[in-house]
Amino acid sequence: LSEATTSKIHREEEVVAECRTHVQLCTRYLSQIQPWIEQAEHYLAKKIENFGATDLNEAKQLYDKHKEFLEEKRRYLPIYNHLIDEEQQLNDQFNLKLSIKNCQTRWLDIVKKSDDLITKYEKQYSSWLLFESELNSFRDQTLKDLEQRARNLFSNDMNKIFDINKMTSVLNELKILDDDIRHQTANYNRLHKQYSSTEGQRSIHEEQISIETKWNQLNRQVSEKVSHY
Repeated sequence: LSEATTSKIHREEEVVAECRTHVQLCTRYLSQIQPWIEQAEHYLAKKIENFGATDLNEAKQLYDKHKEFLEEKRRYLPIYNHLIDEEQQLNDQFNLKLSIKNCQTRWLDIVKKSDDLITKYEKQYSSWLLFESELNSFRDQTLKDLEQRARNLFSNDMNKIFDINKMTSVLNELKILDDDIRHQTANYNRLHKQYSSTEGQRSIHEEQISIETKWNQLNRQVSEKVSHY
């Protein structure tokens, strides 16, 4: 064989070897990433369908779990990038290129859905934090304080108070308490919840019914006292 022919044969062999290498790399990358893509799709479908938390703890767990998922996705990103790069080097590998394109479409869909979901989980967690903070503040501080002030005032028998200054002071305090209760109504009405599951909504409703019972009782007692005097 002539030197030119030999060189041509060697070049063709190199091209074939390079092509085989690209095929092997693509096949390996696909085998590494496809199982995770299937798991990711299952995870996202389940989380999107059953979105909502029962309470603050679950909201935090869901948020933390999804951050772990995003970290997993970040670890698989180099494999995905290598796969896309290698796909550009393939020639006459229709089925393999089709598999890679399918993988790319699914990957991009996972990226979009997971990014949307982390935004929702962030809002869900912050909403539960705000709700719990408002609920605890109103129930454990505001409501208890108003109840204690009312008990102190109700312990005064106006018919037995002969000091005009003390009587005036008690009446003024009672009216101030009435004004405070009316002012706190706005805070009470903000005790609501978004981003909760059906069970979470039921739990919140029961909590609010309990608070509402105490609230209405206190409101009625103070209003009756004010109107009486």
